[in-house]
Amino acid sequence: RVSIESGNIDQAKSEIEEYRNPSDFQKNPYELLQYYQLCGLLARQENDFETAILELEKADKHNPRNLYWLAVCYAQTGNTQKAETLFSKVAYFNEIEMYYSYVHQKALKNLSSLKRK
Repeated sequence: RVSIESGNIDQAKSEIEEYRNPSDFQKNPYELLQYYQLCGLLARQENDFETAILELEKADKHNPRNLYWLAVCYAQTGNTQKAETLFSKVAYFNEIEMYYSYVHQKALKNLSSLKRK
């Protein structure tokens, strides 16, 4: 994730490829959800929002960070209705989740922007 966010795309691709081990996915299904998250974040970083949406839709939906980035990608593709729904879900997320603090205020800000349009 650090390589993706820092813009080191080649390094991120290499790390994701190393991470992809189907036997690990069978032992721990969460690893597969994590893999989809990483692929989605990488696609978002490369401005390939359609691919990012496909990957993030398969990632952990109980992680508000995934939902936030999914909403961002929908907004970038012009699907503001879906983006607004997801930003709202993130802004009013009602589960105990450590990633919530990272995206709560951003989601509220984006939701407000979409509602003004």
